[in-house]
Parts: sequence; structure tokens; C-alpha cells
Amino acid sequence: RTQGLRCDGLEDLLSSNRRPGFSAQDVYVSTRARTNDPWWAPVNLGGAVNSTGSETRASLSGDASGSTSGATATSGSPPEHRRPAADDRRATTRPACPLRQPPGRPGSAEDWVHFLDAAKVERTVLFTSEGLSVGFIQSPRYALSVCRAYNDWGADCCSKDPKRLRWSAILPMQDVDEAINEAHRAANNGAISFYVRPNPVHGRAIFSEDYLPLWREVEKLGKPISTHESASASVPSFGDRMDTHVSGHILSHPFEAMAAMTGLIWYGVIEKLPKLRIVHVEADGGWVPYWLQRMEQHWNFSGNAEHEYVKRRPTEYFKSNFFVAFRGDEPIFKFVFFFFFFFFFLWDTDYPHPDGTFPWGL
Repeated sequence: RTQGLRCDGLEDLLSSNRRPGFSAQDVYVSTRARTNDPWWAPVNLGGAVNSTGSETRASLSGDASGSTSGATATSGSPPEHRRPAADDRRATTRPACPLRQPPGRPGSAEDWVHFLDAAKVERTVLFTSEGLSVGFIQSPRYALSVCRAYNDWGADCCSKDPKRLRWSAILPMQDVDEAINEAHRAANNGAISFYVRPNPVHGRAIFSEDYLPLWREVEKLGKPISTHESASASVPSFGDRMDTHVSGHILSHPFEAMAAMTGLIWYGVIEKLPKLRIVHVEADGGWVPYWLQRMEQHWNFSGNAEHEYVKRRPTEYFKSNFFVAFRGDEPIFKFVFFFFFFFFFLWDTDYPHPDGTFPWGL
């Protein structure tokens, strides 16, 4: 339920029973970049505003320009369930929409540095969004042109603050030779990794022998492969068997990462290229213990009977060659850390996508 709209129309307070929360009713804030944009997913304002009681009323205060704002919530719960406070009101003052009013064009270097400052994040690796569909392009020459254009932009964007902004280059997987050439060119221009879809592209899986020359050159360059699935119909996906975006999205990202990891291990790519590093991003991370368990079961049962290049246990390959990025809202990740510590995991926010976990995922 809407409680207060900021004067510039870019921030809205809501009282909601969304889960998880502090109580049955919490205060959330939703923001948008411009007044004609859709609202972003509501973010819980946390313990500075919410308590174990039900926050049923909220108000927004600030100057007329909307440059600063504060949120105040009043509990409607019985006294025995309230947090002790002088007047039973909790307030927080914070920059108004710090991530929705960038000094430069959205996606620009200025926008990203503004985001990093507001998030108190030291550095980030930028990935393409529209470029996730480059695998759909049928013409190898056109695919190369698109990849080169994005990679040139990435180099220029990150040159504005190279210590904090890094980028993952796109490779034209339609042509292995051109992908090798572009990998070298992008590396020379500062790319920190090489983005590829974990899905098959033009009938070739990421662990196909056709790609071994490319992965061999990537290994020599000392840069990781970063896989990133997309909820699009541009290449075959596990999500294809579903007929809604939500159900397809649930399957596509983690299942494609699982399949890519399995193929790279069991078809000998990692054994042949022991210094090749793989980073799975935006696929969550809670599946890792189960998937390693699943592969270990098959190793115990049949070893390398059908996969002669596999010389070590699957978990050993994972620990020596793989990293997985997790989200800030994965409650089971404390148990994943118990098994593997922090060494094999990274963190992604998916900023600025609406299903990302910033800022509450921090």
C-alpha cells in the first residue's frame, strides 16, 4: 500500500507484507529513474525504520527539490511486540535515489562510478546486456562486427576509471578463428575476461572440440571464460520447454551453468587445459554442492569409463578451475560456504536490472 510519493515522483514508500521481512508489515521503498519509467522492485528499508512490530503507517520528508529524503514508520502492533523507543517512531535519513540520478548517461562510465561510490564497492566487471543475444546472429562477419563494436565501447568506457571499471569482452563464437583474433585484440585493449553463452551456439556446445583452439589461446592469455545465460530465444536453452518468461527464466540460468560445468569437466577440456579458468555468473550459487555431489556419485559408479580424459575427481576440477557468482539473497549460501569457504565464489548484483539484489543484497 502506497504511503508517500516523493515530490519529484522518483521514490515511493510502501507498507507491505512481502517476505522476508522484520514483521508482518514492513516499510519498503521503490524507485525509478524517470517519472515515465516503471517502478523497480521494492526494497525493505531495514531495521533503521522497521521493527518486529507491524509498520502500518509511513511518511516521507525532505526538501522541495527531493534532493534529500527521510522515512519514518509508526508501528501498529501491541506494545509488547514493539521495539523499545522514546516515541515508538523510527527514522532514517539517506540520500534520495542515489542510484537513480547519475551524473552521466545510464550505462556510462560516470553512471557506473556513481553507482560504485553509492554502493561502497571497490571495483566491478561490466557485462553486456543486449550482447547476450549475439549468438543468434547467423552471419559470422556480422557477429564479429557487433562484438568488435561492443568491445571497443567497453575499452573506452572503462578507460575513464581503469582501476575500478573492468569489462568482459564478447567473442564471436560463430567463427573460431575470428574469436581467437578478437580475444587477442580485446585482451590488448584491457579486457579482463571473455564472455560466452553457456548454451550451444550454432550447434556447438561450449565443450565442443571445435572450440579447443580458442580455449587454448584464452588459457595462454591468462583470462577466464565468463559464462552468462540470458532469458532469450537467441540460442537453445533449457528454458525453451516452458511457455512463460518466469518458468523459463527459473530453469535457464542455473541449468545452463550446470551443463557447461559438466561438459567442460567430463569431456576433458579442463584436463587438457589445466590453467583455463571458468566463471559462472548470474546463475546463483546454491546449486554447487548438489551438482558436485551428483558428479561425484557418477565418478564413484563408473569413473572415466566413458570419458577417458578425466583423470581426477570432479570436485578437484571444480576447486582448481571454477568460480561461481552468487546473489545477495541466497539464504542457503551460509551452508555452501561451510563446505567450500569463500575461495571459489564471487558476488554479483545484476545492477541495474530490476531483478537484481542491490542495495539490500549487500
